[in-house]
Amino acid sequence: MLRMTRRIYYNGRYDGIGNRLEELLHLEYYCMSKGLTCSYYWDNSGNMDRRYPIFFECEHIDIQDRIKYPDNTISRIIYITNRDQMTSAVKNIRFLKSLEINGYEYTGVHIRTGDRIQYPVPHGDFMDVRLFRKIFNFTINQINLERPESLFICSDNEDYRNKMISRLDKDIKVIDPLNTKHPLQVYNDFYALSNANKIYMCSKFSSFAITASMLNDIPIISFFEEDESNLMRYHANVNVRKLPKGNPALNLIDMVVTSAGKFISKAF
Repeated sequence: MLRMTRRIYYNGRYDGIGNRLEELLHLEYYCMSKGLTCSYYWDNSGNMDRRYPIFFECEHIDIQDRIKYPDNTISRIIYITNRDQMTSAVKNIRFLKSLEINGYEYTGVHIRTGDRIQYPVPHGDFMDVRLFRKIFNFTINQINLERPESLFICSDNEDYRNKMISRLDKDIKVIDPLNTKHPLQVYNDFYALSNANKIYMCSKFSSFAITASMLNDIPIISFFEEDESNLMRYHANVNVRKLPKGNPALNLIDMVVTSAGKFISKAF
């Protein structure tokens, strides 16, 4: 007689793609280790800009976005405690729709602004505008030193993306690596990032960039130690390049920004 596999039910987060994928990874590992399957509700009840079609399929998790379950079978989802467990769970998660990628190698950059910039700064995953400007300038500096042949840049702020492009070394080619597209741009961005050879995280913290790097176990370049934010809980392939302190050129830009606060999105 076949042994019946036990099933659990879980209502997912209504946050961004990175948060949802992190949750699925923990649930996938939990199911793998306990011999379970999971029914997962993909929650689109939040803000309009956080409503997405289902992005992923999992070996042990059925994902649906129609019916919310009366209750969660389990009360917490932080089950992965090391990198080996994380990489084993990642192997069981795939994009629901594969896209065609150009054959050449490229580096990825994710510029994350939005609600990650706050004052006062509530905790380590956030930054004020002064710190973001330092990160932004240091990212450009590092890319120009490395001089990758091809670069993919995505951002929630088109002004910053265009400014970065204008300041790159002339030999760096900014590309769109996708030959085929999903109707939703955020899907294209996440897919393209996940297929880069590394990702520069141009922010103090971005679960979008971190989880994109995890799908193919590519390096995520952070300018802060893992314990300075929630980055350490992801067990990603992290390459730390410490943000320098007291750089006069960066501080000069900071003074311009803070003295013209209402023009932050345009003052570079």
